[in-house]
Amino acid sequence: MIVELTLITTFIFHHLFLGVIIFSVILTLFKLPIIFSTEAKASLWFVCYLLVTLLPFMVFLLPKTLSNSSSVFNASLPSAQLLSVEVLPSTQSINSINHGIYWHVPEQLIDSISPILLTLLALWAIGIFWRLLLLLDRFNNSRKLGLTLTHSKEILLSHSNEKVTVWLSEQCSSPMVIGLMSSKILLPTALFYKLNKHQIEHVILHEQAHIERRDLITSAIQEMIEITFWWSPIMRPLNKQLHLARELACDTRAANKIKDPINYAQTLVDCAKLMFTKRENMLAMSLFSKQKDLTIRINGVINMGDNLAQGRFAAILAGLLLSIVSISLVHSYSPKIDVPKIRLTAKLFTRLSHEDSQLMIAAVAANRISIIKLLIAEGVDIDVAAIGDGTALIMAIRYNNLNMVNALIALGANVNQPSLGDGNPLIMATKIASLPILKILLTAGANINDSVDGDETPLINASFQGDLPLVQFLVAHGADVNLAIETTAYDGNELRSPLSRARTKEVRNYLRAQGARE
Repeated sequence: MIVELTLITTFIFHHLFLGVIIFSVILTLFKLPIIFSTEAKASLWFVCYLLVTLLPFMVFLLPKTLSNSSSVFNASLPSAQLLSVEVLPSTQSINSINHGIYWHVPEQLIDSISPILLTLLALWAIGIFWRLLLLLDRFNNSRKLGLTLTHSKEILLSHSNEKVTVWLSEQCSSPMVIGLMSSKILLPTALFYKLNKHQIEHVILHEQAHIERRDLITSAIQEMIEITFWWSPIMRPLNKQLHLARELACDTRAANKIKDPINYAQTLVDCAKLMFTKRENMLAMSLFSKQKDLTIRINGVINMGDNLAQGRFAAILAGLLLSIVSISLVHSYSPKIDVPKIRLTAKLFTRLSHEDSQLMIAAVAANRISIIKLLIAEGVDIDVAAIGDGTALIMAIRYNNLNMVNALIALGANVNQPSLGDGNPLIMATKIASLPILKILLTAGANINDSVDGDETPLINASFQGDLPLVQFLVAHGADVNLAIETTAYDGNELRSPLSRARTKEVRNYLRAQGARE
């Protein structure tokens, strides 16, 4: 479960981080001396909404080739490539090894707060379920409302001589459009008879604008995203901005058709007064629930100007540029999530049960492969460490048992799986100075530059042991002579490299000859 919690938590972090940046960019864009129509602003807000929702998923897209980063447990190099290397003098500096390409919330932190995260995850799921129920209830009410419509009016629009069918209903308290496929304009019966002919036309033109702009489709998309991200502090202001921008776009489209923004603005005020009097459907009246929103709409209509086309073109261009630049930057520079690495690291915080640990330790010590096969058949993960002894493969290496090492690899043991306090298979093979086991592990795909907190890398260990033949073997098979690792706080956060840890003069001279630097 540590893996899943790590992925979800990292995704949420990217969602919030990218959301704040994109939201700020859009707000800044609208403050520039560029004329945007209200319809163009609505389109840009919708692009922003989609980017905040979708861009965080790009952190799961790994580059085509993984870098030889000094971060812990990178993916293995192909064994054939490793074994074909003669001597690889390193010319990279410690800080130039693409450090930070991959990032996720540390598994150790996830492990320590996992009960809290599981509770929050449960609340997230409950919130989604509850909001889905509310959505289904609204959908059912809308369907019932559509089935009960019996009274309609044919309204002739004065600006175009077009006849529009309007349905009257006692059950709705606000003008609305229902039906994704076959849309109908609904007006409250009481409101219809209280408005004059011109005001009714204004209301119809506003609802027609929703149909023309296909707002029901974009609203449905927005609703599903809002249900999923109901908890997000960045989606709430985005939802409000998008909802308000959509209404403003319909207002200006309607006012532009009648060429009378002042009278249209007055209709907004009159409708708001009548709807506040009834207060039967607060959801439908949400835009009028605050005086500030009504004021914004009225000012938007009065000051809409005559340059709508220019503003629309500028916004389309800005929307395309925003999308292209955002996607490119996130893909190129945003830290990605290395899922295989997370799966490896997550097992550091998992231990076999006491009973399974005792069986595994005894089976490895006694060279009983049949018992290990039985444990695997019963669902025991051989890459999870036994209490106090590391993984089965690390135990077999510690015993210098080549047969058991080969058997475990054949059974699927991960040659890169680390264990806190025991290093990883390559580090353990280095500590016992077993060249045959090192060859087996490298052939099986072990990454010679993997590091483990508290145990550094195989080359740093070999250098500290002062074993020149072992150092030469590791360098010949791709070990980076300049790969430095910062130790844990327990060891004083010291920066250790093969050269700084070299115990003998011969090892130091050899490393310098291979390009190692102080």
